[in-house]
Amino acid sequence: MKNTLLFVLCSLALNIYAQTPQKDTIDKYVIDKQVISHFDGSQLEGKTIFKYIIAYRNVGKFIEKNHVILTTPETATTTFDGLIIVDGKEVDANFLTKLKEEDIASMSICQPTSQIAKSYGEKGKKGVLIVTTKANKDADDLLYFIDGKIASKKNVEKLSPEKIASMVCNMKERAIFIETK
Repeated sequence: MKNTLLFVLCSLALNIYAQTPQKDTIDKYVIDKQVISHFDGSQLEGKTIFKYIIAYRNVGKFIEKNHVILTTPETATTTFDGLIIVDGKEVDANFLTKLKEEDIASMSICQPTSQIAKSYGEKGKKGVLIVTTKANKDADDLLYFIDGKIASKKNVEKLSPEKIASMVCNMKERAIFIETK
């Protein structure tokens, strides 16, 4: 799970997220937290790859394919100090290290300047990591917020239309923000 934390930090720095490529791709490489401008393989000579992660980011008409490569276990020891939400509940970084990578259905990394991070106020000022596990039956590719708090799809479906004052769909952040009356 320490590798996942490093992935989160790299993702925050590079503004990347997981998605399936559907456009032409541009490859970028990050080796041990260092962005490599002209990767030719020589940067890995004499090193053992500890972890290899691929993440994608939309860049106009292209998909940027980020190759995050860790060559030592020490590069994966950094912890995420932003707000961590797992299946709609706030958790600490220690809880996150107990999750197995194969149990994670999705991860959303929200930059500190994102609408989602701002909706958490002071807690979201260092960014927000939202994890949905495969065990969560409410798993959805959208994030839902009711009155600034994360909500499940079931909670949104139960909400009476008469109680909704406003609704904003932010498809860039894959989130729906609902304010009640």
